[in-house]
Amino acid sequence: MKRFGMFLFSVMFLVLAVFSMEKESIAADNAEKIEVRTIPVADVQESENKDWTLQYKIKKGDLYVECIVPDFSLSKDEKSGHGFLLVKMNGQKAAEMGQAAFMMKNLPSGTHVMEITPTLYDGKAEKESITFEVEIS
Repeated sequence: MKRFGMFLFSVMFLVLAVFSMEKESIAADNAEKIEVRTIPVADVQESENKDWTLQYKIKKGDLYVECIVPDFSLSKDEKSGHGFLLVKMNGQKAAEMGQAAFMMKNLPSGTHVMEITPTLYDGKAEKESITFEVEIS
């Protein structure tokens, strides 16, 4: 009886393992290819750690951005000691974002130079800018 139970358990385990592998294969085939990049920046001007990073991806003409800015408080409204992310596209101000993750919809086709700078509400750049290029087709 114990052998039959072990046999039954083994068969069920194999069936679940095969089903799981097949499901992952189907999901991988249906996944869209999205370009994701991580760009680290180090502020070497001061001895304090002022590193921050951003990740972005492009999907159907939309730019998705996520920033990690340690020791910097973002706010949609002007508050003392808080700031925003100044977003420039091709050297022109495009937005002031009060949150770390945002989307820019329907960018025009072509190559664009994006620049993002953590900025205090008094206008002072709090950290070094990150600049990157995006290609919208």
